[in-house]
This record gives sequence, C-alpha cells and structure tokens, in this order.
Amino acid sequence: MADLSREQWQQLEPLLDELLELDESTRSARLAALDAESPALASAVMALFAAEARVPLDDDARSMEAAREALSLPGAAIGPYRLIRSLGYGGMGSVWLATRADGRFAGQVAIKFLNLAMLEEAADRRFQREGSVLARLTHPAIARLLDAGVNPAGQPYLVLEYVDGQQIDRYCDERRLGVAGRIALMLAIMEAVSHAHQNLVVHRDLKPSNILVTSDGQPKLLDFGIAKLLDDDSISRDGADITMAGAQALTPGFAAPEQVAGGTITTATDVYALGILLHLLLSGEHPTGAGAANSAEALRSVLERNPVRLSEAAAANAKHPRGSELAELRGASPERLRREYRGDLENILAKTLKKDPIERYPSVTAFATDLRRYLDHEPVSARPDSTMYRFARFARRHRVGMAITALVALSLVSSAAFSIREMHEAQRQRDEALYHAKRADAQIEFQTLLVSDIGDRPMTMREILDRGRELLIRQHPGDPRFQAAIITQFSTAYADLGDSKMRGLLLARAESLSHMLRDSSQLIETKCEQGDNLRTMGKYLDAAAAFAEAEKLLVRSPNAQVEATCLLLRVNFDYEAASSDSALSHANRAMAIYRRLGDSTSLEYISGLQALGAALESRNRLIESRAVSLQVLEAMDRSGRGDLMSRTVYLHNLGVVLRKLGRTAQAETVFHDVLVRAKKADPSQRLPTQVLIHYAAAALYQHHADSAARYYDMLATQAVADTNRYWEGRARFGLALAQLQLGQTAAARASMRRFAAIAKTQNLSSSDDELYDARVLDARVLDAERRHGEARSLLMDALNAAGYTSGKKRSIFRSALLAAAAAALQDGASTDALSLIRATRALVDRDTSAKDANAYVGETWLLEARALTAARDSAGARAAIVRARRALLSGAGAAHPLTAEAIALAKALGVP
Repeated sequence: MADLSREQWQQLEPLLDELLELDESTRSARLAALDAESPALASAVMALFAAEARVPLDDDARSMEAAREALSLPGAAIGPYRLIRSLGYGGMGSVWLATRADGRFAGQVAIKFLNLAMLEEAADRRFQREGSVLARLTHPAIARLLDAGVNPAGQPYLVLEYVDGQQIDRYCDERRLGVAGRIALMLAIMEAVSHAHQNLVVHRDLKPSNILVTSDGQPKLLDFGIAKLLDDDSISRDGADITMAGAQALTPGFAAPEQVAGGTITTATDVYALGILLHLLLSGEHPTGAGAANSAEALRSVLERNPVRLSEAAAANAKHPRGSELAELRGASPERLRREYRGDLENILAKTLKKDPIERYPSVTAFATDLRRYLDHEPVSARPDSTMYRFARFARRHRVGMAITALVALSLVSSAAFSIREMHEAQRQRDEALYHAKRADAQIEFQTLLVSDIGDRPMTMREILDRGRELLIRQHPGDPRFQAAIITQFSTAYADLGDSKMRGLLLARAESLSHMLRDSSQLIETKCEQGDNLRTMGKYLDAAAAFAEAEKLLVRSPNAQVEATCLLLRVNFDYEAASSDSALSHANRAMAIYRRLGDSTSLEYISGLQALGAALESRNRLIESRAVSLQVLEAMDRSGRGDLMSRTVYLHNLGVVLRKLGRTAQAETVFHDVLVRAKKADPSQRLPTQVLIHYAAAALYQHHADSAARYYDMLATQAVADTNRYWEGRARFGLALAQLQLGQTAAARASMRRFAAIAKTQNLSSSDDELYDARVLDARVLDAERRHGEARSLLMDALNAAGYTSGKKRSIFRSALLAAAAAALQDGASTDALSLIRATRALVDRDTSAKDANAYVGETWLLEARALTAARDSAGARAAIVRARRALLSGAGAAHPLTAEAIALAKALGVP
C-alpha cells in the first residue's frame, strides 16, 4: 500500500469516506464494481479494511485513520526528521522510523504520532502526559525521550530513542533461553519499572510488545501511553474525560483485576502485569486467559479464573501437542520444568497474581528480591497459604489493635534489651530504668503534641523538624537531660537533609547541656556527631580532633552503645580522610559490639551494616560492598523503614559503590532516584551536597551534560548561600566540565575563573571523584582547540603536582590520565599513550571480579584499541575492542557514546 502514487491516493481518499458510510452488503457491491474499474485501487481499499479487522488479543485497535496515515506519511519531513517507514500502531497513535534530515547527527529515531482520529482534548492530554512521563525517566532500560513537537497539521508527536530489537518472548524463544536467563531479563525490566515507580509513574501496559530486547541482550521498556502519574493532581480533575477517551486503554491479556473492574491503579497493578509476563515467559501459557476466544473472555477470566500455578502449567504442557517444543525452547524437558517450577518459583508468581492488590508484593523491588533469592538458592518470602497467612489476614483486618499490641511488645523488648546492654549494677540499673521510663513518657508526650500541633496538613520533613525544635523549647525548658538527647536525634535528621549548618548549631547546644549535666555518655556521642558533621563540610583536621577527644573520654567513661555509635561515625571519616584499614577495623569492632549486645534489628545495627559496606568499599572489595548495601536496603524495607530519609542515604551509598565499580549507567539511575526522594523530603529544593555532586558527576560521565550542569549549578548556588568555598569550588569545577561538554565555551571559561580563584585559598585535593586542578580545565580547552601537545603537558603537570610521579595511585587521577593518553594519541605519540592507558587501567580495575562490567575499564580498552589501530597492530586492536565493547555495554549502557564508538570500531576491525 505504501507504493501508491499521490494521484492514486487522491482517488482513494474519497472512496474510503464513501465506503465507510455504507452497510456491509452495499459496500461489497460497491467494492466489486470498483474492482472491475480499477483493480489496484480496489485491492488497496480491501487491504485497509482487512488490516482494521485483524486485531490480536494483546494489541490495541488500529483505526481507519491510522491506516490512511500509513499511505501518506513515508518520506514526509517532520521538523528536522524524515520518516522512513511505519513501525506499528497502538491505541494512542502510530510509531515511525525516522532519520535526522538536517545533518546534525547520523542515526535513527522513533517518532510517535497521536492518531488523527483521537485529536480530542482528553486524548491530547493523555499524549502530552506520556511526554511528561518519559521526560522524568532516565533509566538505561527505558527508551529515552529525545524531542517533541506538533506538525503543521496540528498533530502532536514525540521523538524517542529507536530500539532495534525483538519482543522479549520471541527473543527468549529464538535463543532458547533457560529459566535463569528469562528471569535475568525480567529482573532488568523490573529495575526499570521500579525506577518509574520511584518517579511516581505506573506503566499500566506491561506486555511483550512493549518490551524489546536488542541483539546484545539489553531489554528496553517502551510505550508509556497509558501510564498513570501517581502524584498528578490533574487525574482527579480530568479523570472522567480520560477514562471516556481511553476506555479501552488496557490490554486484556495483561490487565490487572483492578484495571478491569475500574478500581484504583497503584504500583501493584504493574506487579500483577510483570507476574503475567514472567508466567508467560516461563510456561508459554497465560495464567488465566489461556484459550480465551476474544477480548471479552480474556477480561472476564481476569476477574473470575484463578491463575494456573506454574508447575501445573508445565504439567499441562507435557500433555500439550507442542509440550515438548515449549519445553525445548526453555532448554529442558516438560518434567524437568515441572520439578523446577514447583515450590518457591510458583509461590513467587502466585503472590504476584493475587486478585487483591494488598496481597501482592508491596513493590516491584520486593518481587525482584524474591526472584534473586530463588536464583541464589536462598529462602524466599513468598509462601503458600498457611496458618500464618490466615493470621496475617486477621492482623490486617484488626490492624489498629494489632499495631497497639506490637508497639507495647516492641517497647517491652526494647526496654529489656536496653537493660541487658547497659545495666551492670542493680542500683544503677534501677535508676537508669526510671530515667529512661520518664524519657520514654516524655518522648510519647512530645510526639503527641507535635502531631496535634501539626494537624492534618501535609508537611515536609524540614517543616516537621523546625516545628519540633520550637515545641521542644516550649514544652521542656526545665529538662536539660531530655533536651540534650532529643537535640542530638534532631541533629541526625538535619544531617539526612544535608543541612550541616543547622546540625552544627544543634550539636553545639547539646554539648553545652552535656557539660552542664556532666553526662559523659551524652558528651561523647555529641563529640562524635560533631566530628561527622565537620567531615561532611570537608573540615577533616577539625573532624579528627573531635573524634580524638571522644576517644579520650571513652577511656575514662566506657559505654558500649556510645562506643559503637562513634565507631560507625569514624568509619565514614576514615573512608574519606584516613585509611581503608582503619575504616574496616572500626566497622568490624562496631558490629562485634552489636553482636555482643544481641542487637540485629535496630536502626543502629543497620547503620553498622552500612558502615561495614563503606569500609569494604574503601578496601576495594566492591562486589562485597554492593552485596552489603543491598542487604541494608532490604533490611530497611523488611522492617517497615522504607520511607525513612536514612533509607535514601543508604540508597545513595549504593550508588557510590556502583559508580566505583564502573556500573555508571546503574549509578546514574540510583543517584537520580535519590534526588527524587530528597526533593520530596524538602520541597524548598535544597538538596544534600553529596547527592548533588555524585549525581552530577554520574550524569556528566553518561554524557547527560545538561542534567549535570543543572545540578552542579544548584550545588554552587547552595554553597554560595552557605559561604562554603569548598563545595563551591567542587561545583564550579564540575560545572565547567559540563559546559565544555555542551560546547558552551564562554560560560565554561567564567566557571573556570571562579574555580581558579577559589583553588588559590581552598584545599580541594581530598576528593573522591576528581583531580581538582585548574590545569585540568585549561587542558580540556586546549584539547578542544586541537592543541593536543600543550594539553597533555598541562595534564601531566597537574598529575605530577598531585603525586603521580612519586608513585601515588589514586582514583582521582583517572580522568586526567585518560585525557592525557587521548591527547598523546592525537599528537601521534602512540607509545606514550599506551603507557598512560595501562596506568589508568591499573587504577580503575580495582575489583577484578567486576572488570567485564566496568565502564572505566572499558574506556581504557577502547582507547588502547584506537592506539593499537594507529600502530597497525590489528590483532591487538581486535582483542582490545572485544573487551572494550563488553565492558562498556554492561557498565555504561548501549546508549553511551563510548559504547557506540566501541561497536563501530569493532565493526571496522571485522570483529563479530
């Protein structure tokens, strides 16, 4: 049909209008007459009607307007893009393959149009919502939004990343992936869905045709056309219109019961769809809709049929005419699949497919955690219905009474644990118990007053803390011991918000009260908290002095609980400013204290676990550190603390580990999630400095320079407001790099001048992510001007000044060393370039068990492949590019420019 001439189309369009108005019998007669007059036009018309009639169970209906569109759009110019061919149609619109027509870059994109037949207000709002949804999602497994606009005919369009891949089910079958391989693909998609949920987006249409897998095994999630924004106030205003416009905006085979019944859409809706998808990938059959003849039957089965258990589906397949074939596609026999599916795996899927959303996994992350446990042969949380399950249902029905009972029990257990840990003499035990009972009563009264003072109005964490400080002064002016303890707790909460200034003021007050009370334990804890606060401000010498004073006090007044707290705070200091050996030693000592005290559930214990992960990280035992970080997050979620700000801090720490591992795409995603959570905690948009610097650096490495510049600038603005030249210096340096990457040379030079002025008086050398030297920035400018020899000379001067030639091996040398290598290569000094490249790899390949997924390692292999190619060592270049491509794909992601370069060079070198 796409080959019809313009003249034929002009003849065809009025015929379509005429035929659409006729009943079936009259239309048949008219088509017969048309066939006699013009067989080509008759054939085209009948093909259009046939296309409209073919509507598969799991696809949206294709309108006749869309079919007309297919005849007229190929070759059309849409802004700077030129359409090539249709990729498909959905309920919201058509998707076309296009290429950039203005020569700005070579490559293909996907352009999605809103169907002309749907140009009504509600549908247009839904289409615009898809654009806003995609704009807030930055995950390597989600197709990125590149551009948006409206064509001259008034038809809105989105320009999306083009994904050249297969539907996930076809990909799995063609490659005969086994159970573990299929689950691994699903886990990658679940990370993307979890990212969407953390950005308050529910996809609502997860199905095979919306998940493509590229030839290198990278899955991509597409089509947020019917996604729901959980925080979108407009839903309550225009929900009725949207429902009317998109009444069929669901896929019958993958809709959750609440979608079919018109209930509330939550993240549990996507959990259900992911369960169906995994069931389909593993068994080849739909859990409720197998055999459904039409959409109506499929929708009815969602509400009325119980899902077939996975092992039963495998057993049924054994009797199926294609049973052996279905099993072979999964690399097994029907009987083996039935045995493998029975038990934990089918319990996991059964939990995802509960009719009641409350009974499903509470999050996609929890679902994924159980799948990982299954793959690692560890116990899973999903269990078949049992007495305990029925008890849980009873507890849910009587949640208020059970909650009170649980609080009382927890209070008793905590009191007992506290007494065992802290009391050695009977008299002291009794006196301390009385004090803590009074303190507990005072805390309950304080919290009650705080809640009643706040009322029902939603408040940010900062507002609650500020209100709490006022209430504390008003209600407890005559109880300095209580004030000192609560003020210290408040200071930790302000630390979670990144407000070191307020934290310092509170700790100064707590120190004064501790001296007045002669409370050595409180004073020691306050000193350690002050040391930690000074660390976050980059004042390492002052921090070391505070910790040293606390140690002296502990010798005179031993207290196991306070000692453990101080040890954990010391870990972070050691990690940044001292040594990895002392960090790990302090972490192990703290955990030994908690084990001796019998504590394995408190927030303090979880903090200890996190500190242990940080200490392992400082020793470059990064894989172990990542595992501990995941344990910490799981412990927070399992204990009901998933919404605490401290969980966001721990998530940030996981991002730091991922970044050091060279899993840069994952790190950027994690840091972005942390930003979203931090913004929710403080709508004033003041964000923690560590979060800002790490997200901006990760975004810069991923070549998302616009995002990097935005957050470096935000950090600089906050630092100026705080008169903190340390953080302003780090921010100006990063901002200059981002501006150079964006080609904004004049703006970059202004940032460079400000950085140079700060660097003259501020020591920025103790950093965990970059060599902060003005010569590094000057060299970047020279390199852009093709003055490669001068650039290399400046870079080596900066490195040598930082101790490179004296044998120091610091990760902050990475980018400067690699830039020097690239400049040497551009200058024709391939031998020198190779030496610098290999020196860089020795720095970044810090956990050899993870090097095949390390983007930094991949970058060194890419540059080595270029150097060896220039030296006419084609065999060596081919070996290097294989390693570069593998590491960059896994670490930086398929969309990274370095990955694209590696793939192109591999092709040029004849590497398959």
